[in-house]
Amino acid sequence: MLSDFIYVASHDAFNELLDLIADEKVIGLDTEFERRVTYFPKPALLQIRAKNENYLIDVTSIENLDALFLLLASKDLLMHACREDMEVFRCISKYAKNLLPVKDTQIAASLLGFDTQISYQNLVSELLGVKLLKGETCSDWLQRPLSQSQLHYAADDVFYLHAVWEKLYQQLEAKKRLAWFEEDCQQLHTLLTTVLAQDEYFFRMKGTGKLSESGLRLTYSLVSWREARAIEKNLPRGFVVKDQDILTLAHLKKLPGNKAELLAVDYFPSALVKKYSDIILDFCEQANSKKSFLPVIEGELPNSSKA
Repeated sequence: MLSDFIYVASHDAFNELLDLIADEKVIGLDTEFERRVTYFPKPALLQIRAKNENYLIDVTSIENLDALFLLLASKDLLMHACREDMEVFRCISKYAKNLLPVKDTQIAASLLGFDTQISYQNLVSELLGVKLLKGETCSDWLQRPLSQSQLHYAADDVFYLHAVWEKLYQQLEAKKRLAWFEEDCQQLHTLLTTVLAQDEYFFRMKGTGKLSESGLRLTYSLVSWREARAIEKNLPRGFVVKDQDILTLAHLKKLPGNKAELLAVDYFPSALVKKYSDIILDFCEQANSKKSFLPVIEGELPNSSKA
């Protein structure tokens, strides 16, 4: 399916769009961005579904989007898998924090028995029987001009949001799960306001389920340090230390106590030992002695075997 769209790349067109959607109650949203070599996402495109039209806002051409986010703060917003989009919003406007909790169709689908990480394309196919193209998922969204294929792909990403939400809402209501859905969306909304990035990442990090308390403490320390380092250098987290390398250490029955023991750890990169051995060993010592901080949820250690 190749959806039609209206491309918004001038301030006049942007202001016209604001006037047009001012009285719209429910708006579909999506973003395209680039962050393959940076920590902070570089916004490229903001897609809006309103008034039965798809609007593609060229974020690289519109200098200030505050007026849009002030307007969106009073709307019901539909999105799919919007965790990273929240980060993009924070980069675009200081008023993103004023948005109402987004209705995330991936969260709704997961509460109805669909795969927890179901893609937008697969959900549209399951609910509406429409096959969407996937070819532009990893394309360069900062290039200008964008190709017609990219533009149609971006429009497709919001075209079906209202129809998908209508079907999900009916099922959530029938199964009396709307309250669960609203609670989960509210938790997601805190990404725009108060949740520390390292805490949010730590609690959803895969592979921590069987870690001991010392392993969890080491993991949290390394995740927190990595977050600060990645922000300082504006690098992706994995460019500093990969998740798997953190978990390689955290799963050890005995954490290394010196550089020789760290070098002897199987599958742990020697380059990391060379660059960060003092930092890593300090975190290991703190984890062993329980001096390092570890966040808890309702008094329980996250994913811990408590060994």
